[in-house]
Amino acid sequence: MDVEDISELREHFFDEVKLQKVRRKDARTRGLALNRKEFIEAVEAVAGGASLAKAAGSLFDILDAGCEGTVTWEQVLDGIIENMEPGADRLKSFWKPVDPDVKIHTAAHCKREPIVKIAALETKSAFCYAVVSRLGRVGVYDGEFNLHDSYKLALKPNEETKRSFRGGSEEKQRRSQTTWVADVVYVSDSNCLLYASSDRSLHMYDAKCLIHIPLCRIIGLQNVPTCMEYFASNISNQPSLLFVGDDNGDIITMKFHQPRMTLFKKKHPDKLDYYYWSELHEQSDYVTFSTEVHIDGRRQPYVFKVTRGIRCFHYERSMHIVATGSNDFVVRIWNEVVSKQPVISLYGHRAPVVDVCIVKYMSAVISLSREGVVKVWDVNDYYCQMTLPLQFPILKVIGARVDFGTRSIYPGPKTMKEVSNETPTSKDGSSATGVIGIGLDEVETQMSIMDLEKRCEDSGVWRHL
Repeated sequence: MDVEDISELREHFFDEVKLQKVRRKDARTRGLALNRKEFIEAVEAVAGGASLAKAAGSLFDILDAGCEGTVTWEQVLDGIIENMEPGADRLKSFWKPVDPDVKIHTAAHCKREPIVKIAALETKSAFCYAVVSRLGRVGVYDGEFNLHDSYKLALKPNEETKRSFRGGSEEKQRRSQTTWVADVVYVSDSNCLLYASSDRSLHMYDAKCLIHIPLCRIIGLQNVPTCMEYFASNISNQPSLLFVGDDNGDIITMKFHQPRMTLFKKKHPDKLDYYYWSELHEQSDYVTFSTEVHIDGRRQPYVFKVTRGIRCFHYERSMHIVATGSNDFVVRIWNEVVSKQPVISLYGHRAPVVDVCIVKYMSAVISLSREGVVKVWDVNDYYCQMTLPLQFPILKVIGARVDFGTRSIYPGPKTMKEVSNETPTSKDGSSATGVIGIGLDEVETQMSIMDLEKRCEDSGVWRHL
């Protein structure tokens, strides 16, 4: 946990509304005593994920050594101090943040179609990937990339047209109107997947189990949706937000007011619902949307200028940095409020950078070039910690070119497993693993990442948070 996380966790122990109901004289100075359920909910709110419930429960058991059933803020501070470790003085050459043993997986369900997106579906008890191809083939994989189910989206079908001949005869022929998937997001509070396609439609599927079921389809959007992002609200009276960007450069903000029940008003209980975009105005109790350029509370925009532009970027709010990758082979690190010049420019790639990802707990930036070379950069000392060339089979073909999606690096599941004594640790002494998937063509790459995710261990619980 960083300073901001600890400060936010403290607020749960000093909630003004709850303190007024406590009769202890020292409540104002010592704070509240949280039980197990309250403590787990506080950690989940700070860390931003329900997947940490198991780690938070183990941490509560460690702090509650006297088995009193509650934990105070003083006990939390004592636990932080006891588990603090001095900075390890290790040679940089001996620390490998990424396991060089890379597994190449072929996504058989794609039928050699390019992969558009890999959506991570994670709950408290389960995790799986939804691997989506450009023409709408979806495969459901577990954390080890074992295929469990596959299906195909019902995109716009081909049309039949009549072809006339000189003799007056006519022949029916099918005219192909290719419709492709532009993006997909996981709606976590409704446990469903939302697909955007090039025929100006949105497709929603129930993803509560491995067998995904179509729920509804929204047709007739004003422009072609090209990208989406979903924000699930943790506050009961606040709506969840879906941002949809289209090919006209507009951003549509959709507010869902009852996401835990349903996103849209159900028309038919036993069959697929169809909605026209224009009729969603009638569902104001469920969803409202806006295309206003200037929204309430909007801050002054910061413009980061790069001569040849950028191809990808990643913003980490808690670290206050922005990482960008460009066609000039350079990875740049920016301060979020200083747009005049980057903090540092990192050189080393020999091909355009197709994706970057900031990994907070590694204090690192992972970049991927078009040649399939992964580099891990330290954001504190600004050096390349590791270079890992990925041996994709297609790269062995002379003249072959890999087709990367708009996003190619995906953090894996936040699994809580026992850490082996031989597991390499980071420079700061932390230790954990995770998975990164790189989607391109019909190939998936799986890598073990030390520190990408945190594990729950008696001496390493704090590192998990």
